[in-house]
Amino acid sequence: MSWTKQDRDTFIKAYEKAYGILLKETDEMTPLLYSIYQRSSQTELQLTETQNLISELKAHMENIKKQTGSKIYNFQPGEAWKWQLGIAGKIISVFGVILAFLVLCCIAWWAMNDEIQKSRKFLATANSLEKNMVAKMVIGSDGNYFLRFKRVNGDTLKPLEEYWHESDSVIVVQLPNK
Repeated sequence: MSWTKQDRDTFIKAYEKAYGILLKETDEMTPLLYSIYQRSSQTELQLTETQNLISELKAHMENIKKQTGSKIYNFQPGEAWKWQLGIAGKIISVFGVILAFLVLCCIAWWAMNDEIQKSRKFLATANSLEKNMVAKMVIGSDGNYFLRFKRVNGDTLKPLEEYWHESDSVIVVQLPNK
């Protein structure tokens, strides 16, 4: 930074006008005060430029906001995580509901398909079972139908309503009237 006589005179006049203090050319503080004055002037220029840039940026953002019609959120430091947590919660809940719906649809489809398979298997075996049972069916004197089975170990015939042991090797089951 050069310190010319013209710069010194200009500074002394400006200092006297601004602060009302008369400085002498031979004063030792004059160069120091001039340096501080010059630095503060540069800082004020930079501050003014920054403020102008910020106001232009705000005007541009407002213009974009008006054009798009969207909201602009200004968060203070430490507040944005709450917003992000809320968005993440919404996304997780939406996808959770969709996933739960898909799982329930799969379970319902499996249950229907499983019941159909069981029914087909039952119908395939029922015809042969019915033929064997009709051959062993006996009509009693009172018109009731009876089946005779060989005795087995265990409680396999327990769910039937009425049965008795005809002998040690034969169990008689009473069937409901048709």
